[in-house]
Amino acid sequence: MKSCHRCGHAWPAQDQPGFNNTCEGCGTPVHCCSNCDHHRREGRVRCTEPQAPRILDASSANDCRLFRFRQRGLEPEAGQQLETLRRNLFEERSSGGPSAAPMSWDQLFSD
Repeated sequence: MKSCHRCGHAWPAQDQPGFNNTCEGCGTPVHCCSNCDHHRREGRVRCTEPQAPRILDASSANDCRLFRFRQRGLEPEAGQQLETLRRNLFEERSSGGPSAAPMSWDQLFSD
């Protein structure tokens, strides 16, 4: 789902936002680095596109022609797999399986 990096409001259009578009939820610019698939939040190089212009403020509107709206959220299959893993983990613990009780201090540090 394409959505605002700040408030999470969904982008209703199928096409890319224009340079002047703002989020209907919070009013921030939509065509900005923080919403771009090429943007990385950490590291010295924030944009993975070498030809992209240098933009100092990632949350401000810009006219970068390489902008590609980031898809946020998990695919339904991935979310379902995570839910199954979570359920299996906690069911094993509650049923008294091997990981139900943590090891004691003596068990952990005995010779």
